[in-house]
Order: sequence, then structure tokens, then C-alpha cells
Amino acid sequence: MSFINEAFSSVNEALSFINEAFSSVNEALSFINEAFSSVNEALSFINEAFSFVNEALSFINEAFSSVNEALSFINEAFSSVNEAFSSVNEYLICSKAISELHYQTLEILLGSAYLSN
Repeated sequence: MSFINEAFSSVNEALSFINEAFSSVNEALSFINEAFSSVNEALSFINEAFSFVNEALSFINEAFSSVNEALSFINEAFSSVNEAFSSVNEYLICSKAISELHYQTLEILLGSAYLSN
């Protein structure tokens, strides 16, 4: 009976070592779980930061879109002013040509009047 007792004692001791080993593995897995939890929390903060950055870039994009639209209206206004100046320029060229014709006609009339006297 003593042999059986010794065998059970050895089995009990072995099971105790196995239990300790599983306990150590369990503790290690607990630390690993905590580490992954911390990493997950850090990634959550990073995700939130990128979300804020994305929102900020969206507002900046909207602002540039508004500026672009305003510049487009300004460009149209300058285009209209340019057309107006072009029309005035054409009018002045025509007026100058008409004035020169009037001047030449006057010279001809004065020359004719001088010659007929």
C-alpha cells in the first residue's frame, strides 16, 4: 500500500507542478490581454485623432471651395470690366477716325473755298 501511496503522492506532486505551470501561463496571458487592451485603447485614441484631422481637412476643403467660387465670381467681374474697356477703346478708335474724317473734310472745304476766291 505504501507503493500506491507513493505513486499517488508523485501524481499529486506532478499535478501540483502542472497546476503551477497553468497558473503561470494564465498570469502571462492576463498580462498579454492587458497589453492588447492598452494597444486597443491607444489605437482608439489615434483613430479619434485622425477623425478630428479628417473633419478639419473637410472644413479646410470647404473653405478653399468657397474661396475658389469667390475667385471665379471676381474673374467674371474682371472679364466684364475688360469687355467694357474693350468697347470703350473701340468707341474711342471710331471717334478718332470720325474726327480725322471731319478734319480732312474741313480741310477740303476750306481749300475749295480758298481756291474759289
